Amino acid sequence: MIHCRNVTKVYFSDSDKIVALNRLNLSVDTGDCVALVGRSGSGKSTLLHILSGMDRPTDGEVEMNGRNLSTLSERELIQYRLQEVGVVFQSFHLISHRTAFENVELPLMLCGIPRTQRRVAVRDALARVGLSNRMHHLPGQLSGGEQQRVAIARATMNQPKILFADEPTGNLDSKTAEVILHLIREIATEHGTTVLLITHDQRLAQTYANRNLALIDGTIESSQYSAVSAHHGKLRDA
Repeated sequence: MIHCRNVTKVYFSDSDKIVALNRLNLSVDTGDCVALVGRSGSGKSTLLHILSGMDRPTDGEVEMNGRNLSTLSERELIQYRLQEVGVVFQSFHLISHRTAFENVELPLMLCGIPRTQRRVAVRDALARVGLSNRMHHLPGQLSGGEQQRVAIARATMNQPKILFADEPTGNLDSKTAEVILHLIREIATEHGTTVLLITHDQRLAQTYANRNLALIDGTIESSQYSAVSAHHGKLRDA
């Protein structure tokens, strides 16, 4: 599902040169749940932006689901982000003046799904994340955990092939964080979605992903498998 070959990303600021990613290589299988662990500044968010089509690498190749992203036009990248990728952010990124229902409905509107069909799908999605009774509330009227559930429902509305979760529990307490990660894993398992979880928390990575990658100074330095299988939550046979 994901193949990176010698991916490099360099930023220039005045006379400074910042190497965010340095000849990074990565392979993730379809349906896998992989945690990318690294400190702030290690290149995690830069990699997510490149894999999700929001940015392009300075050098190297990125192949997602058999397609080389560098060969796609800006229009094709927009369609790729809309139809094949879902992203859950740490700070939710909900539209403040739109209700939970309207936030979740937005991807379907952009895809031209008819209104009647949209409304049924959105109600089902919000019920799936336990927010049937909060669908007409604005983000400011929801708790942090509820806002993140809305964000998960929105990110998975088009049943993306790949779900990126960028520090999805960073603004939540530990109990709510566990609920959110269970929810992400459950939805991903249901649809066979490949998940890349970006986090600085090694404990969360070992608990909720079946494979952990350590990102240090823009390069993946180590990889290890955890006790969680590729089916997002079933323990490996002893």
